Amino acid sequence: MIRDYPNKVKKSFEYIVKCLRDGKTEFDYNRTKRWAHRYTCDTIWEQGGAALGVSDDDTSVSFKQRTEAYLLSIGVSQVDIDDFRQIMLQ
Repeated sequence: MIRDYPNKVKKSFEYIVKCLRDGKTEFDYNRTKRWAHRYTCDTIWEQGGAALGVSDDDTSVSFKQRTEAYLLSIGVSQVDIDDFRQIMLQ
């Protein structure tokens, strides 16, 4: 889904951030974290690297940088990324 449907990823991410901001509990944090880690890490590493113009083997660019680059490249706002990070690290 991440590779083939970036618009769906963007909409899904924005929905999750909106729910977190509103304090809604349609999903639990642990399930969200597991989903994020299990299904997205490899693809975000690859797609984020492509957005930054670096290869998959280039470890000088962190996962955080790659993730942010990928999300920004599909149109997610920096505010949504920052809010998501802040809420999930609470």
